[in-house]
Amino acid sequence: MSHDQNVSHLKPIINFMAQTRQASNRANNIYDNKIGSQTSLEIETRGIAAELCFCMHYNVWPDLDLRPRSGGYDCIYKGVPVNIKEAPLNGWLLDKSYVRPKTGLAYVLCAGADFRYKIVGWCWSHDLISVENLRYWDVIERDWLKVATNQPSKSYPPTYALPPHSLRKMSDFGS
Repeated sequence: MSHDQNVSHLKPIINFMAQTRQASNRANNIYDNKIGSQTSLEIETRGIAAELCFCMHYNVWPDLDLRPRSGGYDCIYKGVPVNIKEAPLNGWLLDKSYVRPKTGLAYVLCAGADFRYKIVGWCWSHDLISVENLRYWDVIERDWLKVATNQPSKSYPPTYALPPHSLRKMSDFGS
């Protein structure tokens, strides 16, 4: 079961946070490993909206730090650090290929658009960050391709990815 959350009433705050985070990250040479044509500001805006959707739904405090950041977690839920990832509806849970699994870190996928997200599911860091989950994104075909980890991509570096159906239910969080 997914959980719907709407944060459109927070749009001015989300936009301010996204602009500030983006400017701070760029000033400190922290760049997005984006897949697609979206801008860095769009990535920040959607990411913060998804984070706030999760935090509002579960009544937890979000990380409101606007200083440079790369990696880490977005909130703590049931005593577990959580890294919230945003994707379009039916999108996959993604993270960069250079991250390492962190013991006790959970990933949550929030999928949607326009400040409305569904909390799709979760996994442990080690469930996502493993060689068998490395994928290359073929922008031309708009399809996921599972390839050998040493095969170069035409457009982007490999990315850790899990489809929504392989995530755990939120009711099982932490187990």
